[in-house]
Amino acid sequence: MEGLFNSDALRYTSAAEHVEKPVETDKTAETLAAEEAAKSAETKTPEELAAEEAAKSSTEKTPEELAAEEAAKTTAAKTPEELAAEEAAKAAPAKTAAEFEAEMRAKIMAELGFKDVDELKNKLNSVPETEEQKTARAEAFQKDLTKFAIEKELLSPKDLTEYERVRTTPDNDLVFTDFAAEYAAANKDRVDAEGDAWPVSDDEIHEAFAEAYHTDSKNAVLKAKGEKNLAKEAAALRSAIEEKYEDAKASFEDYTKKKSTVPAFKTFIKSTVTAAVPSELVIKDGDADTKVVFKLTDADGKSLVDIQKLEADFVNDGLFNRFSEKGADKELADYITDKIKRDIWYQNKDKINETLETVSAERALKKSKVGAEAPFQQKKDVTPVVTTDRAYTPQELANFKAMNPFAR
Repeated sequence: MEGLFNSDALRYTSAAEHVEKPVETDKTAETLAAEEAAKSAETKTPEELAAEEAAKSSTEKTPEELAAEEAAKTTAAKTPEELAAEEAAKAAPAKTAAEFEAEMRAKIMAELGFKDVDELKNKLNSVPETEEQKTARAEAFQKDLTKFAIEKELLSPKDLTEYERVRTTPDNDLVFTDFAAEYAAANKDRVDAEGDAWPVSDDEIHEAFAEAYHTDSKNAVLKAKGEKNLAKEAAALRSAIEEKYEDAKASFEDYTKKKSTVPAFKTFIKSTVTAAVPSELVIKDGDADTKVVFKLTDADGKSLVDIQKLEADFVNDGLFNRFSEKGADKELADYITDKIKRDIWYQNKDKINETLETVSAERALKKSKVGAEAPFQQKKDVTPVVTTDRAYTPQELANFKAMNPFAR
């Protein structure tokens, strides 16, 4: 059989095998594309195929369906707390334009570090202090502090002079002054070899000071050590008077702060007292069902309680300090209200007791009249009803009390 040698494949092929196959020309473009896609699909991973299918599916969906799917994916990624917060927001009533505006304004102010718009306006409108104004304010503060400290006997004029001296004197000079006084005192009675007085000279003191603190030393280590000791001893010399001064300053600042609170405190006391004073006291008459109304106003409706006196009683250091620390809180208002009610009862106890005695006498008198007027068979079943709609004369009440010594 005749054959051909295929040099590319290095093998012998027959002539029949070597004949080229005819090209199929009857396939449509769609068929060819499908075959090409099938070949391509054979090389893709399952994930890639799934992604292609999803893409095909999405092209067939409406915009509403796609939006719903996206929302579902977002919801699935949220925590239960986030979902609950969204539901609560949906259930909440719609905010008005004014409420929304107020909320956004508060949010913006908080982000900027301001309490409200007024604080921002004050900041924008405020003019920075000049150096002259700062100096004038500092001098005024110092003047008021000095006056306060001396009046309260927190500092003496001598203390203030000493404070100013130690504040403005350099460490070296401050320590030297103290060192010189101690050195001179320690050597005031010394004598020389012949027994004559040997006074201390200024040069000697300076030399002793330089030796103690290495002020003239060429050695950097020794000089640094001396400067450290000077700073430490200078601080110790200043500490006592500085502490005394700072205590007085703290007291003055506390006083100033409280002084600025006085108007608000007085307003709080006035409003609390006015609200706490009742127009009447409703008193139960012992075990009886009768309740007596004891009015605390006159015919014109004016309070019979001395409200101004109550206000003055409550404006004291104890309540003021409490107000300065915590402001107008409910606990303080409740305390004032309770004390006012107790004070009113105490101040009017005689009149209240007199009123109760009168009402009790009226009740007993009516009871006796009911018993006297009712038939014998009805007496044991009668429950007297005590009212205060009839005014008995003082003589009637006196007669009844005389007959019944146990009447209240």
